[in-house]
Amino acid sequence: MSIDWVSKIRDGIEINRLAIPGTHDAASWTHDDDLDWPPFTWAQRLNFLQQLNIGIRVLDLRIGWKSSWGRELTMFHGPAAVNDQNLDEVLADVRWWLDRNSNEFVILMFQQQGYPHIPGDCAPEVKDLIEKRFGSFGSPRFFYFTRKRQTWPTVGELRGRVLVMERLASRVKGFCDISAWQAAGATAGSLIDVGEHLHIYLQDKYCNISSKYLSRDDDNAKKIALVKAAAMHVPDVPSYTCLRVNHTSYSNKRYQPWTSGEGVNQLLRNSRFKIQGILMIDDADQATVTHILRSNPAFMKQ
Repeated sequence: MSIDWVSKIRDGIEINRLAIPGTHDAASWTHDDDLDWPPFTWAQRLNFLQQLNIGIRVLDLRIGWKSSWGRELTMFHGPAAVNDQNLDEVLADVRWWLDRNSNEFVILMFQQQGYPHIPGDCAPEVKDLIEKRFGSFGSPRFFYFTRKRQTWPTVGELRGRVLVMERLASRVKGFCDISAWQAAGATAGSLIDVGEHLHIYLQDKYCNISSKYLSRDDDNAKKIALVKAAAMHVPDVPSYTCLRVNHTSYSNKRYQPWTSGEGVNQLLRNSRFKIQGILMIDDADQATVTHILRSNPAFMKQ
């Protein structure tokens, strides 16, 4: 599949039936392998536009306040500010890209992180910035999600638009509420409710994978086994109501996440299990995205 892969998918296909590549900690990217930062910081080596251009369609955005005296939202990975970008600049990039690729869609997943000594719910500011860049209800660039939906949106409904998912401190009307993710914690597999009828089957186990007694290859093998198990698990809900969100990422304190991502991605490309739903990866690269998209040919236009 080409980088404009969504344009090749039939309008009536619900997104939970697709294999959709996404980036974990999408903002924590650097091109400098030698940059002296704590070894939990850098998850990606491609910037936002590069990620979108290789076929990534889900961006995990961690945001927080730049300072205690201002109300500017900037990009974080945990307590570390990354890339000196504010959220408005990131959303402007996504809008610019979407205007030039109007047959595609982008899913934005928000979580508040940042400096622990600067509290305050940022949900109202996120809403304002989304409306500034994409509009609100009825906008051709914003998909309005309601809690009463009984099926996940189709490709046709999302074309040219952003779908916003949030696990912020408070709910925003029109965003997809995935705040139950917080209660699920770091998990090898949890079913969470999204609205009144829909569900997410979540694999986001990032702790207790890495061990100082094991090699990075051993850690990577443990993680890909969890990814495969989650991909093959059959949740106890109707399939049309359930979106899988699977993660290849895991936490370690010995090396940067993109380096473990590189190894896990190689194992993923060598695997044969079917990918369905959103697969969030570290160190996104064209070969791995192409492998994920190979699960989609049945949904392509004739």
